[in-house]
Parts: sequence; C-alpha cells; structure tokens
Amino acid sequence: MKAWILKVIREPIIQFVFIGSLLLCVDVLRNPDDYRVSNNEIIVTDAALTNFMQQRAKIFNSEEAIEVYKQLTVDQKEKLKNDFFHQEALYREALSNNFDKNDPIIKRRLVQKVDYLSQGFYDEVPVIQQEELDRYFQSYKENYRRPALITFTHVFLKSSGNNASYSKAELLLDELNKNKVPFEQSGLFGERFLYNRNYVNREMSEIESHFGDNFKNVIFSYDIPSSIEPSWLGPIESKFGWHLVLVTKVSKSYIPDFEMIESDIRSDLYRERQFSVKMEKLNQIKSKFNLVDKTSNYD
Repeated sequence: MKAWILKVIREPIIQFVFIGSLLLCVDVLRNPDDYRVSNNEIIVTDAALTNFMQQRAKIFNSEEAIEVYKQLTVDQKEKLKNDFFHQEALYREALSNNFDKNDPIIKRRLVQKVDYLSQGFYDEVPVIQQEELDRYFQSYKENYRRPALITFTHVFLKSSGNNASYSKAELLLDELNKNKVPFEQSGLFGERFLYNRNYVNREMSEIESHFGDNFKNVIFSYDIPSSIEPSWLGPIESKFGWHLVLVTKVSKSYIPDFEMIESDIRSDLYRERQFSVKMEKLNQIKSKFNLVDKTSNYD
C-alpha cells in the first residue's frame, strides 16, 4: 500500500497539481479581494474603461483607444467610471430578471453588434491601384451619368375640352412672341398652375411628374438656336391643359471625364471593397452553423 502511494506521489502530474494548488492557496490568502465573488460588486479597471470608451467612441484600434484614455483628465475619467457603473448596474439587473431570454429586441441588438464589429476588418481592404479605378469606371460608367437638365418658364391655360381653349392659346402665343415677353414677365399672363411657373436646371423625372410624359418629351427635344433669341413655343399639351413655353437652356445627359469624378469613383470602389470584406467575415460566422429546414407550410 505504501509502495502504491509513493508511486502516485512520484507522478509528475500529481506533483504539478499539488504545487499549483499550493500556490493558489497562498495567493488567495495574500489577495483575498481578488477572489471574492459577489454579484453586487462592479469592478472597474483601466482595461474595462478603455473597452467601454472604445465602444462609445467607435474606436476600432485598441492602441489608439489606450492613448486616448491616458490623455483623459481626472474629471473625464471620473465621469467615464460613473457611466460605466451606471450601464453595468442596469445590465446586471436586467440579467437577474431574465430580460435577455427570448426577447426579439435583444436578439436584434446582438445581431447588430456582430454586424457592427465586422466593420472593424475594413483595414484589410488593400490600397486601390490606378488600373483598378480605370477598370471600375469602364464597367460602371452609366452609374456616373449626369441627367439632362432644362430651364424654362411657361404660361398655363386650362383645357375646356374643345378647340376654343387651343385657339386661345395660339392667340396668346402670337402676343408673347410679338411683344418679346421675357422670362421674368411670364407671371403676367395665363392662369395659375398647380406646380411651379419657372423651372431652373430641373431633371426629366421632375418635369414628367408635373406635366406628363408628352410635355417632357417635347421640351427636352427642343434645340435652342444659338444665333437668335429663344422664342415662345406651343401650345404644348399636358395632363392639365395647354402651355406656352419659353426654353432658355437645355443640357444634354452626359458622362463626365474620368479626371472630373476620380474621387467619387475611388470612394465607390472602396465602399464596395469594404462591403465584400464585411460579407466575407459574416459568411465565415454563418459557415459554423447548419440550417435544418423543418418547415412544412403548415401541411
């Protein structure tokens, strides 16, 4: 029996456990506060405060967060401690009441946190090279197309459903051109229109929404003569009635030169790369799980 006990004592693993236990007992006796477990104690450390500050200030770099923490004043650190204590106390109270169990809001917030933390890998996006910008621009040129724009004023006449209103509009058109009524005096003629009287550098979509497709197509197809003053056009029919129009400027749709929008292209490509990095990290998380489909459409 003694021989068996001596053999066990000589085992290295037994000696290791014994010495480790002895050291632990000594440390517990010397530093009892470090081993006191109490749900009513909220221990604050520099690391805890730095992490707390990091989350609030959205500082992804830990070394940067530590430097910011070191530079805080005494009052700022005291406020940080109080804020940390406030949050931790309410958090523990919520856990003690099982508020975290089967709560859709908590679940959604946890998902948002993982999604947010995945943005910390944005630094992995490599530096964008010039040839990559060129290829991206060639592939997505249409995304940078500038819309056609138009500037005009109009005189509106309600449609009465017969030729009389059209004839009235024709007579007024002759008067406007004969007197060379300028842009700024259009408000002296016609009737009140539902929307605007003057349209300056407006897009096709807005003109179509205010006047209809037919009106939009007519005025955007108009070429302003360069040698003479623009004249009043019409009558042009809209979904509301007849319009006499003075177009002063039409800018065709175009794609800017690469040099004009290089910064926009770089930003778009960088955001696209960031999204790819983020999705790669989220897909790595999802790869840890298997979807077990037990749906039956309630059959």
